[in-house]
Amino acid sequence: MRLLVTLWKLFSYPVGTALVCLAIYEFWLFAQILHWVEHNPATTRFMDARLDALQQKNPKAALEQKWANYEHISIHLKRAIIVAEDAKFIDHEGFDW
Repeated sequence: MRLLVTLWKLFSYPVGTALVCLAIYEFWLFAQILHWVEHNPATTRFMDARLDALQQKNPKAALEQKWANYEHISIHLKRAIIVAEDAKFIDHEGFDW
């Protein structure tokens, strides 16, 4: 019993600290999701890279974007994005270990 109490005292602080850190991290991720639901990003890194390449040829080049509702995006484009993000998406249950 004494060993159990000693082990509890030894591991309770690091485990508790890890759980608190995990909870803070999860809350931060949730806050990011809530923010981006209502605020569309102005640009992406890919858009910035393409703009840099365009501006090397034409310094006055600018990107134009038009947001589309999710329902108006082609199902083929949605599937292509999934395939591009995860080449093994058919072979696993949602997470590629």
